[in-house]
Amino acid sequence: LLMLIVAASFASYGQIVITEISYNPPEGGTDSLEYMEIYNASNAAINLKDYKITKGVELTFPDVSIASKAYLILSVKESAFFNNYGKSSIQWTAGALNNGGEVIAIADASGVEIVSVDLKDVPPWPGATEGTDGEGRSIELCDLTADPNNGANWKVSNKDLGFQVNG
Repeated sequence: LLMLIVAASFASYGQIVITEISYNPPEGGTDSLEYMEIYNASNAAINLKDYKITKGVELTFPDVSIASKAYLILSVKESAFFNNYGKSSIQWTAGALNNGGEVIAIADASGVEIVSVDLKDVPPWPGATEGTDGEGRSIELCDLTADPNNGANWKVSNKDLGFQVNG
C-alpha cells in the first residue's frame, strides 16, 4: 500500500521535483546568488534538453542529463554561485525570483508543464523570522512526495552562508 501511495504521489507531482529555492539571498542590491535545486525522483536518468522554466525565470535547458535520484542546481549567476558555494550550476537566461512569491514552473521538451510551485512569502511558508528573505537561508521541500504548493511542506534550510554579500 505504501508503494502505491508513493507511486501515486510521483505521478501527481512528477519525476522532476523542485526541492530547494533561495529567492532572496544574503545580498544588498542585485541578487547574484539566487538558485533553485531540482531532483530526479525517477529510476532512470532524464535528459533535460529543451525543457524550459516557463514561469518565474527564463531558461531553456542545454543538452544535460540528470541522473536517477540526483540533484541539479540552477542559478541566476553561475560564477557567483560557484565562488560562494563551491558547486557548479546551470545559469538561467533571464529574470530573477520574486522576493514576495510567485509561480515557478518547468515544462518538458514538448511544452507540457511537469512541475509547478506556487511559492509564497506568507505563512505557512517559511519567512524572514526563520532566516529567509535576505538572511541567507533557502527553503527546502521536506518530503519529495508532498504537495510542493503547500507551504507547510517546506522548511528553512539548516545551511547558511554565514556572511552577507554586497553589504
